[in-house]
Amino acid sequence: MKTNKILFGLAACIAMLACSEDKAGDSGRIDLDEEGQAYLKVNISDAGSTRATGGDFEYSKTENTVATADFYFYDDAEVFVAKANVWAEGKENTDQGIEYMGNSVVVLKGLKNQSYPKYMVTVLNAPDKFEPKNTLKEMKEVLAGGYKSGNNFIMTTTSYEKGKTPYCVTEIAKENFKKEPLDAEDTNPVNVYVERLAAKVTLKVDENALTPVEGKTGVYELKLTVAGEDNGELEKDPTTGATILYVKFLGWGLNATTKDSYLLKKIDTNWKDTELGFTWNDPTFKRSYWGMSYNYAKADATFPENATEAADSKYLSYITAAQASNAMGSFAYCAENTNSSDVVSAHSRTAVTSILLKAQITDKNDKTPNLVVYNGALFTESAYLDYVLNTLKNADKLNAYTKDSDTQYTQIKAEYAELVNDGNGEVHVALNAKADVEGALYKSVNGNWETLTAQDIEDIEDELAAFNATNKAIAYINGLMYYNIPIEHMNNSEITEVDGKKTIPVAKYGIVRNHHYLVNINSLVRLGKGIYDPNEVIVPGDNDDELYYVGADVNILAWKIVNQNVGL
Repeated sequence: MKTNKILFGLAACIAMLACSEDKAGDSGRIDLDEEGQAYLKVNISDAGSTRATGGDFEYSKTENTVATADFYFYDDAEVFVAKANVWAEGKENTDQGIEYMGNSVVVLKGLKNQSYPKYMVTVLNAPDKFEPKNTLKEMKEVLAGGYKSGNNFIMTTTSYEKGKTPYCVTEIAKENFKKEPLDAEDTNPVNVYVERLAAKVTLKVDENALTPVEGKTGVYELKLTVAGEDNGELEKDPTTGATILYVKFLGWGLNATTKDSYLLKKIDTNWKDTELGFTWNDPTFKRSYWGMSYNYAKADATFPENATEAADSKYLSYITAAQASNAMGSFAYCAENTNSSDVVSAHSRTAVTSILLKAQITDKNDKTPNLVVYNGALFTESAYLDYVLNTLKNADKLNAYTKDSDTQYTQIKAEYAELVNDGNGEVHVALNAKADVEGALYKSVNGNWETLTAQDIEDIEDELAAFNATNKAIAYINGLMYYNIPIEHMNNSEITEVDGKKTIPVAKYGIVRNHHYLVNINSLVRLGKGIYDPNEVIVPGDNDDELYYVGADVNILAWKIVNQNVGL
């Protein structure tokens, strides 16, 4: 038997239910013995293939590879009956958009005096050592352990028929069973539709809207006012007076992704289109466009506020800037991540899967300056250090000087200070090792000069730390920064705000299995959020929109493609 077949519309013959004679009558039961066989022809199709010529779905043979096909049968009481899992060699076929056809034969034996199965659950590339649950209710709660089995995507029966119970199965009628394989070949097949557990995300730049700097691939011009830019590297635009910065997109990754997935798609058959903001169920094309991921509205879910807390997140994984290494224009996969309006409204950035676009600020000579954003202003690092020292001096909170001569003393400058990482890109100013040398600095006391004591140094450090205690400064070390782009789903309803409390509509953001989210960057008007340590986990803050703009226009084209245009 050969494995690794391509799914795109797969016809499989399943020989099953050893029986010598159909004695079911109206009772729905048949007698079985070890010699007889009955056959069931099944046509398995990717749900997306129903729109092969419509332009709304896309296909990739590498994403449709099938190594194993498992069929789990349940009776009319939704209790497990049997399993079959043979996948044989098929043949290429170009008719009616079907690229590959299988001809598997599965034999089930030892099912004596049983009702014939009424429901079938199909799992392609099942998780390793997976065993079905005894009831369909239990099967709906099974976790898949991810969205892949080895190198292949796990695919299961779609959930698409509104009002149908159970919704995650293929229903089999008595007349579908045949006693001879040739009879099964000649009959109409039972149609089975499957979809991947994975979602797919692509990030690219709309080159028609955002033009790169001539001769610099992936580099774009940005004009901003920078304090202290006269350092011989950053240049001014003579027409605007703004400093010309260059932003280079370095790579991207998916953040706040779920650690697991339900094997079968979970839906609420009582959902209303008016609540979700779109037609969520599409029985004509065997699809549903919303679902509940395994972390949906879970009471034990917590969401981190900083990098330290990220490791304790039970359901979601967060990445570092160093891990945001996907090339622009490439794609990545993740498990579905959806949640209720209450959860997303309360944790609008940490609960939602997003794209972390890593970028770097450069000057005209491709050098990468250290920059700091404070109180809405952008500084070079040295200019910010001087700004903080001067502000404290003017407030009589800094009494520290260097000795130029017996009669000349100068207030300390940036060379005696440094930035200290507070996490999440936030920094505060501290005295550096040069300032902490005994006898290096002086203070003025009633017109006299005395060397700073260890206590004096400690007091200054406290004042420096307090400067950024409530008004945070964000550092861009080596010009590194990120843009956080929450991935939008299909609800384009407006976010509302009452008494300072935002309500984000359900399905405004989310990642749903078997959808492809195409995110197009079409503008660049400001900086992203600074990165101090590229190896620190990134936990976007709920107020990050104040630092940069992420706009979106979602169009459903779609595996199921969701287009999203964003401006940075």
